Amino acid sequence: MIENDETLKNMINHSVMEKPLDFQNTFNAAITDRINNSINNKKIEIAQSLFRSEEPEEYSEEEISDESSQEEAQEDTEEEQQNGEES
Repeated sequence: MIENDETLKNMINHSVMEKPLDFQNTFNAAITDRINNSINNKKIEIAQSLFRSEEPEEYSEEEISDESSQEEAQEDTEEEQQNGEES
């Protein structure tokens, strides 16, 4: 939980020397630093997601040819329907 070895050593020393206020102050400072770091990281993450430029989707050649085939089939169907109506 506490990442800094020096902070952990200080907390242990304060406990052994029976200095609860010093222990509490050291613990509170360590927790406050950790919370602030987490908040700052989350702010950065949110800012990056908000301001990330949206790049247009790139289609593979297979997707493009599939779309073209579908469009051609639809056009053929529409032409057949129109020719059937004219007869």
